[in-house]
Amino acid sequence: MVLLLDDVMIPGDPAMISATKRIGQLAMDRMSRGDRMAVVFTAASGGAQTFTSDRARLTRAIDSFRPGHAMHMLGWDAATKNLDKPEPNNWEVGVDTDAGYRAGSIRTLEEVARSLAAAPERRKILIFVSTGVFADADSASGVATPGRSLMNSDANGSLVRRLPALFRRMR
Repeated sequence: MVLLLDDVMIPGDPAMISATKRIGQLAMDRMSRGDRMAVVFTAASGGAQTFTSDRARLTRAIDSFRPGHAMHMLGWDAATKNLDKPEPNNWEVGVDTDAGYRAGSIRTLEEVARSLAAAPERRKILIFVSTGVFADADSASGVATPGRSLMNSDANGSLVRRLPALFRRMR
């Protein structure tokens, strides 16, 4: 079992931090005697835990979750600016400072899925705890529009193209 906590896209909101840790704890509580779990993060790997059945180690890994990397401009519909983080003055010109973060979350998800698929035959579970990674198929045309740069369209288009293959591999 892999518990993938998206510390990049989950905002540093106390309620979301608590909910994420609670989900991790619930997943751990449902482990059977022979199950092993790994805890992986999309950004900060310092608290990650390799496969183990040791609940104390898993709890420490889950408790090390520290989110809030993304600015959430265009990346999450209900989000606002992260006022605790300094930011380049790109909000007004439509530059999405979270494009790399979203791509990194998907890249981590792809690597975890690839690792699980290559593991010996046994029950495999991937739990991805995230606010989601915004990918808009309608705006993935690669054409810049008012308020959206070509860079944003390219980054979005890349995610839209990668997701179907990722979901097929995970199945």
